[in-house]
Amino acid sequence: RTARGEHWWYRHPGQPVANGRPLRGVAADVKGDGGYVVAPGSLHPDGGTYESVGPWCREAAAALPIFDPRWLLTDVELRSAALPGEDDDVARYRKLRAAVLAGDTTAARKLRDQS
Repeated sequence: RTARGEHWWYRHPGQPVANGRPLRGVAADVKGDGGYVVAPGSLHPDGGTYESVGPWCREAAAALPIFDPRWLLTDVELRSAALPGEDDDVARYRKLRAAVLAGDTTAARKLRDQS
């Protein structure tokens, strides 16, 4: 948790993840390959502390959902990159995006954790 929001952690998918690319209209700062984030326990310049919401251990990291690089695709890229079996993931992403844009953090967390 940060003073202004949250960091959502994912496991790396094993393929390149663009650093700093927008998350399709969602107010999010994606950190991928070559990027960095601060971890719980770090101090913010304003004196605040980044806090963990839940366990921060090896077992918790292993249970994180895997980041899906398709979340970074534009609508045009999504249509052109459609693969068999992708429909459920795309639908979940669209619901997640709608929940985030609507400010429904409970629904967004629930959808985020479905991987």
